Amino acid sequence: MSGAGVTVPNEPDGNSDPDEQMEMSPPLAANPTPIRVSKEVPDLTPFYRRAVATYENLASDLLYSRCQQIRDAIRHLGKLRNLVFMATEYEEVTLTLEEGNTL
Repeated sequence: MSGAGVTVPNEPDGNSDPDEQMEMSPPLAANPTPIRVSKEVPDLTPFYRRAVATYENLASDLLYSRCQQIRDAIRHLGKLRNLVFMATEYEEVTLTLEEGNTL
């Protein structure tokens, strides 16, 4: 994602942390030319929302350290969702998950 100067917007549900915003420089050109993506990248928003809802239902029954792990996972999923959105606007992207699956 070279040349992308983007600040990821905060999530409207109030779970965002200003320190967690991702910033890149230099700024984008005034009229960037999007590059067509060769294959459909799935929208991660439903997974993110489901993770938040599941966490809110289970949090009261879990140990603090487990809650922290889940919060971190949700935060990273939100960042990945935003990163996929930003990247696919301007260039072709292939994401490889730990299990070897690709998006």
